[in-house]
Amino acid sequence: MTIVSKRKFGFTSSSVYRRKEPHAFKYLSERATFWIAVLSVFAFVTGNMVGQHGWHVFWASVLGEGSDSMIVFTGMAPPIAQVPDYERWAKLGGDIRKNTYRQVPKDMLVSLPTYKRYGDDLTSDSGLRRVYFVEHLGTYETGRGKGSHVGEDISVPEGTPVLSVANGIIDSIGYQAGGYGHYVVVRHPNVPDVDRHGEKSTVFSVYAHLSAVLGQEGAVVQKGDQIALSGQSGFATAPHLHFQMDRASAPFHPYWPFSSQDQQSARMNFTQAIDAGLRRENGVQYTLDPMLTVQSYETYVGPVVADATSAAISSMSSSLRMTPAQRREQRMAKLAAAKPTLVAYTENAPVVPIPVPASSSAAPPVAAPAIGPVMSVRISHDGSFGKERAWENITLLLLDRDGKTVTAPTSSDIVYLRTAFGRAEFKPSAIAVSDFKNGVAKVQMLPLGDTTIIIQAQPTGEMSQPMRYIR
Repeated sequence: MTIVSKRKFGFTSSSVYRRKEPHAFKYLSERATFWIAVLSVFAFVTGNMVGQHGWHVFWASVLGEGSDSMIVFTGMAPPIAQVPDYERWAKLGGDIRKNTYRQVPKDMLVSLPTYKRYGDDLTSDSGLRRVYFVEHLGTYETGRGKGSHVGEDISVPEGTPVLSVANGIIDSIGYQAGGYGHYVVVRHPNVPDVDRHGEKSTVFSVYAHLSAVLGQEGAVVQKGDQIALSGQSGFATAPHLHFQMDRASAPFHPYWPFSSQDQQSARMNFTQAIDAGLRRENGVQYTLDPMLTVQSYETYVGPVVADATSAAISSMSSSLRMTPAQRREQRMAKLAAAKPTLVAYTENAPVVPIPVPASSSAAPPVAAPAIGPVMSVRISHDGSFGKERAWENITLLLLDRDGKTVTAPTSSDIVYLRTAFGRAEFKPSAIAVSDFKNGVAKVQMLPLGDTTIIIQAQPTGEMSQPMRYIR
């Protein structure tokens, strides 16, 4: 027994004997219920913290929302990992309008196919068209053409996992009953800017018509993180993912090129406005082709993205998945070739190398004369440029809907040249179709950096094969 020492009324009392009392933790540690309680609390905290977004939420609450300066760009990945093999699935009775992603047999799932633009050729690769059924700046009527649709529509069953295409921060989550439905916007800072060599930019990826959102505003997400489930919310006639990519300069996100007032002034409904290309120029200015952008950075390995950019966009090229060493060998083989070649390319025709004698600068052969409207422009060049930064010869060829050379165009359109990737100066940068001689025009291009250059003709939107920098 222990008696507490006291001094009171002039006398002192003390303990009969002294004994050190054990610490309270020792007492508790001898009880099984204590350890059960500790483990339960630990499991609860761990389970909540290591969940898909738990750590992000925790650190955001401690440090504030994610900072753009802390986001490191490590390349991009597709917004959908797997889609059904629609042809095989249909033979088993699979129907995207009736069946969900979970109902698709695992052995029927395939990787999202590489995207490529079709232009006006609506018959090419019907299997690919089944997945990408409306392309960037296309129309609802054909899926292609000169429309105002600012994203790519990817056909997927409801409930398909939707992934962030790059490291970033969830910028906004919203709902539009007559438009995007449930949507998520992710902000991706520090992306290498292909228009301004050595600088970085911010892009915004948009995922719409969702059935569920799995993140929250301000959460930091990594490339490939699941952020939503696909669906059919908003203005959608079938389950799909509307995938869009906005430039930072867009006045709002998700960006749309025309307003309801624009529709009223044009006396068009929403679908008619898209098919007519209402305010298409705004889409060109403020949005990027999302799948081409993603594919351009899929093989990103560092600050120099020329090879990754060109390999991903040139989906017809066998060098799509080449290693850096293989690409260097390919360049050396090109330099050692006895005769240069002009690469003839258009969005609606296969890539066909056209041999040209070493001493000749002749344009590709011109087809039989044709009179009519210009539907596309074929852009040809020699495939590479060197560190001397000399002016490069570029050949433009006017084509009609059937891919035939237009020697007597019936319109007074102007072809504007710009770079889809890389930086360059053109002389001239704009040329009227009436100034083409027998459907052919020659322009000069001065490369302004050491990244791959891809030339784009506006307003038709055709792009050239990549022109690679040879060190």
